[in-house]
Amino acid sequence: MTSGIAPRLRRGTVLGAEGYVFELERRGYIKAGPYVPEVVLDFPGAVAELHREFLRAGADVMVALTYYAHREKLRDVGRENDLEAMNRQAVRIARQVAAEGDALVAGNVCNTWAYDPDDPSTAATVRAMYAEQLGWAALALEPFACTRFEMADFARAARDLGVNYVGICCGAGPHHVRAMAEALGREVPASAYSPALDLHPMFRGAVAARNEKFSELWNA
Repeated sequence: MTSGIAPRLRRGTVLGAEGYVFELERRGYIKAGPYVPEVVLDFPGAVAELHREFLRAGADVMVALTYYAHREKLRDVGRENDLEAMNRQAVRIARQVAAEGDALVAGNVCNTWAYDPDDPSTAATVRAMYAEQLGWAALALEPFACTRFEMADFARAARDLGVNYVGICCGAGPHHVRAMAEALGREVPASAYSPALDLHPMFRGAVAARNEKFSELWNA
């Protein structure tokens, strides 16, 4: 049976995964610009599959795709009446996949673009938007992305600093989660397909030379 977040944090690092919006945009299910998660209702199978990929990659938490599922953003694409259905469906999908791997489920809130620090009345507007979303939920960007190796280094550095909840955000994918899980000493189902460049017909020589050089430096 799934334990809560507190016992897991006491046992070690909890690995979370987000970034669904950008990844599903790359796969052709979300429109860049508004970035509204219409995919939750239009192609729920695509959302479930991405959850499973993150689960196989070692994620301990399935974050429901409720990002930008608030009234302001839904109005931009003419789907504000889908607020309840979209949030409930997102949580339902996350729960279904989490149960397949004894993972936790988390909701997701986001920036609204409605808050203006010079206009005090906007604070109430934003609070109402969050309250509505939480009530229903019950709970050419590639150059800016980190590599899997950088994310692995980040996971190790965070662990060494004593941070025991580590995750990803927009722009990242399952391969980042797998690299982070492996950096933390885990072998996950997706590890069976981790890179093996020493077997690559073009790169194997370079990999062998690098390993030999590393061995020389290590033994010097």
